[in-house]
Amino acid sequence: MNLTILAISGYITWMLLLLLALEAFRTYLVISSGRKSNSFNTSGSDTTEFGHRLTRAHANCYEFFPIFGGILILAVITNTTDITNPLSLLCLFARIAQSFTHLLSGSNIATQVRFLFFTIQVGVCSWWMYQIVSTSF
Repeated sequence: MNLTILAISGYITWMLLLLLALEAFRTYLVISSGRKSNSFNTSGSDTTEFGHRLTRAHANCYEFFPIFGGILILAVITNTTDITNPLSLLCLFARIAQSFTHLLSGSNIATQVRFLFFTIQVGVCSWWMYQIVSTSF
């Protein structure tokens, strides 16, 4: 398995883990408080502060997946994973670090750290697209 495939598999696994955590959190709220399972706000803003951050951390993952996943799939189908392999795990780790930071705190400094990790991902993906497109022409 090359690093590009490992990174996209890792990203999908991370999204699944966050989804399982969100399901467990909401199930706990339903059981412990008698809350109706269909009463949750999609933003998570109607739960605890942590519940809101967990919901947003998961949402951040699926909002960025079309870019990250799309570029990595493009690299696989165009046989240009030599471009994405060197930075693919860095980009995955930046995503996981962004999510962990989001889960740990909503403070101003945590938000700035999250933005740094997000900027790394956007920078890497931009570089990949430039490289893939420039090698195609």
